[in-house]
Amino acid sequence: MQNCTELLKIDLANNSFDGNIPTWMGTSLSNLRFLFLGSNKLSGEITSSICQLSSLQILDISDNKLSGIIPKCIDYFTAMATKRYLPQFVWGELKYSFLMRAFLESASVTTKGSEFQYDTILPLVTNIDLSKNNLSGDIPKEITNLVELRSLNLSRNHLKGLIPDSIGNMKQMESLDFSLNSISGEVPGSFTSISSLNYLNLSYNDLTGRIPESTQLLGFNESSFIGNKLCGRPLTSHCRKSPGPTHKLEDQDENDDKSKIE
Repeated sequence: MQNCTELLKIDLANNSFDGNIPTWMGTSLSNLRFLFLGSNKLSGEITSSICQLSSLQILDISDNKLSGIIPKCIDYFTAMATKRYLPQFVWGELKYSFLMRAFLESASVTTKGSEFQYDTILPLVTNIDLSKNNLSGDIPKEITNLVELRSLNLSRNHLKGLIPDSIGNMKQMESLDFSLNSISGEVPGSFTSISSLNYLNLSYNDLTGRIPESTQLLGFNESSFIGNKLCGRPLTSHCRKSPGPTHKLEDQDENDDKSKIE
């Protein structure tokens, strides 16, 4: 298969393939746009060679036995990182769209917690699904450079550390799932900048603090945040109010009175 250098799509999902993801996929298949390897028995780490797939729009390696960290070079997926203006995109993709119609009618993509079938708008779909593996380490901040990414699923792994503060850069994001990990810290306030977000799941992590108050986040129900130590709407648990400066002033007045009496 590494000699098939003009391949645009590989779909080997829902089989029983084991072993590692071949390094030649990154070095030989530079034109690849869609890679479906989900629901197999693949193991080992996600090597940096996969980052060489700069034209990749959909990467689905979910539901395997992959371990190790998410490569920091993930922002090398240029098709997901480059801002595309509509006129340029339409004219630049005409030839590609013709090829797509010639050999591919549709593709199934799991996003927003459900499976969707895409056909005519497939050239516009961008998706990364690394869920249901044994991945560890932090969420690399480099992933937030993928400003054209519309769906990201890192759920059901062993990820820890903080959600990158720059998550708000991903303004095209429509579906985001970080649930069932060990992610800690607060929910970044930059989430309020992702106006296109219509599916969010941060449940069952180690997140703490107040949920940022915004119309965008208030649109989600409690299930998006449960299983953490968060407070504030839409959860029913209220945040404790921090003591105001009046207590300190009262204490100071008492000390002043004592000094005058002495």
